[in-house]
Amino acid sequence: MTLAPRTFASAAEGLCAFYEEEISGEAFFSKLASFHSGEARKALGLMASIEGAMLQVLAPMAERLGVDPARAATIRAEGQREAEALRSVGWQDLLRRMCEEYPVFVAEFDAVAKAADEAERADAQLLLDHEVALLDYAAAALAGRKDSLHILERFLAKLHV
Repeated sequence: MTLAPRTFASAAEGLCAFYEEEISGEAFFSKLASFHSGEARKALGLMASIEGAMLQVLAPMAERLGVDPARAATIRAEGQREAEALRSVGWQDLLRRMCEEYPVFVAEFDAVAKAADEAERADAQLLLDHEVALLDYAAAALAGRKDSLHILERFLAKLHV
């Protein structure tokens, strides 16, 4: 299924949605990791760590834009439910899904980054960069590159949290 990129009324609206999706993403990847072993578990754990680090780095932006912190528990539960629905999906199929679906998210992040004002531009670019790193990892792992985990490890190290 081909997804269509969402459009947002403003860059701020997109950034708020993306921040909440990082909350969901951290829970999603963490839960998915519990269903796998080996490199899959490690990669999914790194993805969860990246999402968590992004939340820390982007917390000032979220507060400035008025993201409701009271929604976090509900959003985490949604991420866990999404992962539960994929419990029986194999690792290679998960990687294929990422390669098929994540370009839409890259397009969304790119559009918001281009529309962001000066105060949010760096945060919007970081969101774009993190999604590109996840997609680059999935493509490299699917291609069988032995160094694919380094893509995630390098991005996480760049966050300095």
